[in-house]
Amino acid sequence: MKTASILGLLAIALFIHSPSEAEFYRYTDAHGNTIFTDDLSKIPVDQRARAKAYEETEQSAAPSTPLDQPAKATETAPDSSEAIRKVGAHLQSLRDALDQEYNALAEENSKLREEQKQAVTPDQVKAVNKKVVSFNARFKAYQEKAEAFKSELDAYNRRVEAVEGKQQ
Repeated sequence: MKTASILGLLAIALFIHSPSEAEFYRYTDAHGNTIFTDDLSKIPVDQRARAKAYEETEQSAAPSTPLDQPAKATETAPDSSEAIRKVGAHLQSLRDALDQEYNALAEENSKLREEQKQAVTPDQVKAVNKKVVSFNARFKAYQEKAEAFKSELDAYNRRVEAVEGKQQ
């Protein structure tokens, strides 16, 4: 099962567990536009080395810097151990959320199978089938999230390997 292999891959990945912090990246695209994203995998591969990581800070007032200047958020070098640790912690929190979602889906799937066995009348079968269609849509969305996570995890692992290669 594809999901089992993804979960196996996730179980192998070891990360430092710490509270999740929102992390954003800034890079300049081919047209000179400054782009902000919270997903490292959305940054083109050739731009990742130059992308700047920002930590979200809680501020009640709007920043006083002009919009054309970069935010004065905490900048971290993209390959610093702190930046990598934060990405690792973010990925750990994503993995935990995916695990919880998978467990909920597995439980719901089990209940649906029981309902299918007990459905006798056409109305009962129709109601169960409607639930199954809804479940399948949620499971597909889960699979898409798991694939996106796997892509992020692969990018993270390549980043860690690159940093470790530089240190040797």
